[in-house]
Amino acid sequence: RRFGGAGPLMEFVYLVTQGNLLREKLAEQVARLEEDVATGNLAANELALLRLVSVASAFDARLRVKPLVEYLGLAAPKRTFRYFEKEYLLRLSDDGSLVGGLHPIRSAILSDLLTDPSIGSWIDSARLCLPIMYEPDVEIFLLYAFSRRKSESRLLMSALDGYQTDRWSALAGVTRALIWLGVQEYVDANREIIREAYADSGRGWQVILDSDIADVIPGVTEKNWQTLSSIVSKERRQKIELLQRRQTDKKEVFQYAKDWLARRSQKPAQPATYVEWSAMGEALFWVGRLEVSWPLHKWLAEAPFELAVDTLPIEALGDVILGLSEGFGAFFPSWIAIYRSRISSFQAKRTQTIVLEDDGQKVTAHFIVEIQPASGGQSVLEARVRAAGDRFHEAAVIRISLLRRLFPDRELYACQGYGHRLWGELPFDSTMKTGVRRDYLPPLWLTLVNSIFRGLAEREFRPQTWHEYVQVLLDMRRGALAVLNRFSRAAEQYFRSRQFVSIWDDRQARGWGLAGARQFRHPALLPAAALDEWGLVDENATEPVSLEMRERAPIIDRNGLAFQAYKTFLEAFRSYAYALGNYFEQSIHVMKLNPYLGRGTGKTPKRKLSFLIAQNNKV
Repeated sequence: RRFGGAGPLMEFVYLVTQGNLLREKLAEQVARLEEDVATGNLAANELALLRLVSVASAFDARLRVKPLVEYLGLAAPKRTFRYFEKEYLLRLSDDGSLVGGLHPIRSAILSDLLTDPSIGSWIDSARLCLPIMYEPDVEIFLLYAFSRRKSESRLLMSALDGYQTDRWSALAGVTRALIWLGVQEYVDANREIIREAYADSGRGWQVILDSDIADVIPGVTEKNWQTLSSIVSKERRQKIELLQRRQTDKKEVFQYAKDWLARRSQKPAQPATYVEWSAMGEALFWVGRLEVSWPLHKWLAEAPFELAVDTLPIEALGDVILGLSEGFGAFFPSWIAIYRSRISSFQAKRTQTIVLEDDGQKVTAHFIVEIQPASGGQSVLEARVRAAGDRFHEAAVIRISLLRRLFPDRELYACQGYGHRLWGELPFDSTMKTGVRRDYLPPLWLTLVNSIFRGLAEREFRPQTWHEYVQVLLDMRRGALAVLNRFSRAAEQYFRSRQFVSIWDDRQARGWGLAGARQFRHPALLPAAALDEWGLVDENATEPVSLEMRERAPIIDRNGLAFQAYKTFLEAFRSYAYALGNYFEQSIHVMKLNPYLGRGTGKTPKRKLSFLIAQNNKV
């Protein structure tokens, strides 16, 4: 509307111009502040305050005011903050405990203007920021830094070595960031192998390589390959197996996180919010998964588990119990024995379960189904039910997932819903789950690692901009129309002729048909411009199950909500690609075989002879 239909080029020019003007204005402010320091009207540590806040805020993090003031030794901090707020350079939180920039873009420009490799480098400021950074913001700061300042990642890692925190949210956040860095470096180390696999199989590259980076289901890659290898040619099988042998050890992905966790010596504070409780569960999970030794008996001795079991949201309680089962090791059975009955009562109350059966091997929830789920419910589980195509199935899946987290020492999880079969017996009751194995219900903390691996690995195979993506889609649609028109003319020739006519002898139609089948089997990925830079959100993360993942990993929530705008388009595009892909896949065989069978042969010796001819021609 602003440009009166002048198009994206004019908008781009406008944005660039505005960005340049903003930079010029901020450069003038910084020059004036530096002049004030030189003349004594502004203290050097006051300018240092602005530099540290800008470095943190450029990557979406805030600093804690009290330790920041103490570190800088500000003589009159209130006056300093008022001055910078008046200049629109920073702002305090409502309670005055945190300070950040007005906007990440402004802060990024200020950070660039106030840092200099020869005087005060970015990495020096980042090191100073870490111990005074607001703990829940440490993760996003690290993710931005690891992504945008790769050359300084190792220096930032050395600063992290000495970073101690008593907040579970910071422990879990740093762990996630370090795992992300491990995945990124793993993708870089295997970049050529991934390219070769993608060239061979398109999006099927994940099948021929070991894409289960987190070992969600140990041995699944080998098992799948044993099945697939029997249906591919010997030459292609040897090629793929060579690729697999070149893939590096996936345990390297977790080494940064493991080393960092092993060096933590500060006892965490008792969790006071459900976010901290959930973070505690995640941190404990990785401690156990990565075989890190922590004095948990000492650190958790005074944890108010009784209060947690009675008051936490059920999703957060599930995180705590699942984390304890992995991190508390051999001592978990005695812990769960104390709280099992209370957990069962809590689960029944929160999920409308009327009977919970537990035979020590399998736990089964018999629950009442809500015919019309509450529209105003704020729980992520309620949101999942509302978003699902089959709400009854989703309600069952949610309960199975909760049972897996609340009772992680069982092998099978089952459920049965009641009250939804109002119109007699249904042909299939989607609330009935007779028993899902624990192995098939992996923690989302693990599956997220595999999702990041896929997102980072596929990024270079995407169109970079929306313009490129639209061109790919238009070319694909034009190609499909050209193939269908060619097939239509060939079919018309076939039905008009009394003699044997093979549509497949039309080389152009055959080539287009095979190309169409490949194209719709692996349709174009959304452009990189639509995704976050960390590979956290992609086409697969738009499903309802990702709602839970986004709530339990806050950084995903920031990026995933915007991505939801593409969900309707993706569903329509998948339907289009699936229908045409099926047609091209299946029609090829029909067009190759039918000319040999002829018309009107029925169940006659002639038809049998036609089959023999077709076989001899390798149809």
